[in-house]
Amino acid sequence: MAASKTAYHVFTDKKGQTIEAALLSINPDKSKIGIERRDGRKFEIPILSLSLDDQQFIKNWLEGNPIKSDHNLEVSFIKHQESTERTAVPNSGGLKWVEDTSTIEIKIKNRSRIDLKGASLHYYIIIEQGVNATVMAPESQQSYGVKEWWYPNAPDVPIKRKKGKKLKEKKPLWVIHGQSKIDDLAYNFSMEVQSSPFPLREISQSGASGANPKDVILGTIAKITDKDGKEIILTRSTENGLMKRGWDEISRMPSGDMSGTPVA
Repeated sequence: MAASKTAYHVFTDKKGQTIEAALLSINPDKSKIGIERRDGRKFEIPILSLSLDDQQFIKNWLEGNPIKSDHNLEVSFIKHQESTERTAVPNSGGLKWVEDTSTIEIKIKNRSRIDLKGASLHYYIIIEQGVNATVMAPESQQSYGVKEWWYPNAPDVPIKRKKGKKLKEKKPLWVIHGQSKIDDLAYNFSMEVQSSPFPLREISQSGASGANPKDVILGTIAKITDKDGKEIILTRSTENGLMKRGWDEISRMPSGDMSGTPVA
């Protein structure tokens, strides 16, 4: 944000040399200021070369003229399937347990001419737990030889009825949070951050009608902040209704929330 050209200040460096100029800007890494003399000539001066009084003046000016980030970052999300385990359930008529171990890779590329320094990444992966929403009676578990962990204990799944539409069950959500420091990135350099592995499960049965119960990734939301914690970019892998919610809402969403509604 530019300062008024009539707001002149006498800057003094550590050698005692002075210059009267208007403070126009501070670069994103806060190492230099842009100034303009009364004759219209513009300069850049290292902040640390100025007197302590001038450094305080700059700090005060910055409070009323926050830096607008000029960073241009490109963020992409890639799902990786690390391994798959298939387990046939004895005496079940072709029932199978399928578990994919997966990760999300978040790639960050610096498309601006300004070096990215001291930045951090925070992200949330939201998974709809279709398998957890499938409850098998204990006697059925015993007859099929299903392990207890196969169908985790889950409360009754609430059903939402919409006029003129089929019943739609509200499945529990699993919210995975991760964070990472970002390497200093020069122009056109990139970095990849890999999430911790997580399972995606499916119950399949040959010849069964309808869709198989399974876990589904609804999306990933990522926020990159600078070294002072200020947001540089907020981006999502998808734009479904849930992922369009704000960062604060999603960050408060508890794992296993049955309705998908965040709580304070």
